[in-house]
Amino acid sequence: MIDAIALLSGELNQRVSSFEKRPGVLQIVAPFYHDDGDMQEVFVTPGEFSNTWVLSDYGMTLLRLSYTFDNLSEGRDALIKKIASENGLDLVDGVLRVVSKRESLFFDFMAIQRAITQIMALKFQKSRRTTSSFYEDVRSELAVALAPWKPQFDYHPLHERDDLVIDIQISARRPIFICAAREDHRYLRAGLTCSQLIQHGLSFRSLILVEDEKAIALPNWRTVTNIVDKQYIGKDEILREVPIFVKREVA
Repeated sequence: MIDAIALLSGELNQRVSSFEKRPGVLQIVAPFYHDDGDMQEVFVTPGEFSNTWVLSDYGMTLLRLSYTFDNLSEGRDALIKKIASENGLDLVDGVLRVVSKRESLFFDFMAIQRAITQIMALKFQKSRRTTSSFYEDVRSELAVALAPWKPQFDYHPLHERDDLVIDIQISARRPIFICAAREDHRYLRAGLTCSQLIQHGLSFRSLILVEDEKAIALPNWRTVTNIVDKQYIGKDEILREVPIFVKREVA
C-alpha cells in the first residue's frame, strides 16, 4: 500500500500523500479539487494479486452530484456510464473503480480523477444550457494569425504518449505549446500535460488560453499557474496577445 502512494507521489512532484480512512483503506491526498475547493475523493486498497491495487471513489462522486439532481435522467445516467467507460473504469452501483497494476497505476489514477471532474461538470447543465464556440473560434482565428510560424495542431510531443496532446505547437528555439481550456477539467488536464512533459525533460514555453477564469476552481488555478509560463483570459485578449507573444519568442 505504501508503495502505491510512493509511486503516485513520484509521478506528481511529491505532491501525493494519504491517510487511513478505515482499516485497509487509504484516502489519497492529491492536488485535485472540486469547484467548491474540497479535495476529490479517491481511495486505494490492496488488490487480489501482488503489486495490484483497487482505486475507487466509493460512490462519493455520484453522492455529490445528487446534491444538485434529486434523480438522474436516463440521458444523464447514460452519459455518466459513457464517461466511466471512456476512462477505462467500472461503474458498479454508483461506484467508480479500477483494478490497477504497478505499471499502470499513475494512468489509472489520472483516469479516475479525470472521470470525477467530467461527471461533476454535469451539474452546471442544470443552470447553463448555452453553448460556446470558444474552441472553434480560437483554433480558426489563431490558424490565420499564427500562419507565418506554421502552427501544428493536435501535436504529440512524445510519440510513445498518445495521451499527451498539445492543441497548437509553434517551432522555435524553445517550442511553444499552446492549450485552450473552457472547462475546469480541460484546464487541469492542460496543466498536468505540461507537468508530465517537463518531467520527461522537454524544454518549451507553455501558454494556456482560458475563456473565463470563473469556470476554473481556485485551487486548480493556483496549481496550474505554478506549472505553465503564461495564461491569457478571454477571446479578445487571446487573439490580441498570443501572436505578439509568439513573435517575440520566435525572434
